[in-house]
Amino acid sequence: RRVSTTFSEERFRDALRGRRAVRLYPFPGIPDTQIGVRLVSDAGFDEARAAASAWVKKHGVDVNVDPEFFDREVARQVIFRAAVDPLTIDEAQPASFFPNIDEVRRLDTPLIEALAALYREHADWVSPLRSLNTDEGKAFIEALKKGPSPEAYFSGFDHDTLVRLLISLARSLPS
Repeated sequence: RRVSTTFSEERFRDALRGRRAVRLYPFPGIPDTQIGVRLVSDAGFDEARAAASAWVKKHGVDVNVDPEFFDREVARQVIFRAAVDPLTIDEAQPASFFPNIDEVRRLDTPLIEALAALYREHADWVSPLRSLNTDEGKAFIEALKKGPSPEAYFSGFDHDTLVRLLISLARSLPS
């Protein structure tokens, strides 16, 4: 079976590796403590969902009665896989921030939601579709200046898209 030569090129593998980059964030509620966050691969998401399914079965929860039970456990499983020890981010396999999934389960709901928000922020940070370089950012701003009405242009976008665009534009500004 023939494998794509493009996929096997080192530059392509490096780009994918960059999407798995770890970024440090202040731990929610404990600003002097950092947590590393990385993207979870599709296989990792599959593992998280399978583990959540096993957790639901183990506890005999009727997801028709509590449909969010499964989703909460998936979120905990993803956080467990995404959070890494900031002291190990330069290693080939950074250590998990949490010693085990039970430690994640012991966290309260607002903290789980804050960690999930960090994960989404990190996903936006590494997303190639939402990151403009300096030249692209300048070109976009110039195009808006030439248009009839920036307000009319943006009125067709939903809130999340506009937030991601602003984050991308802010990142493209020279330091």
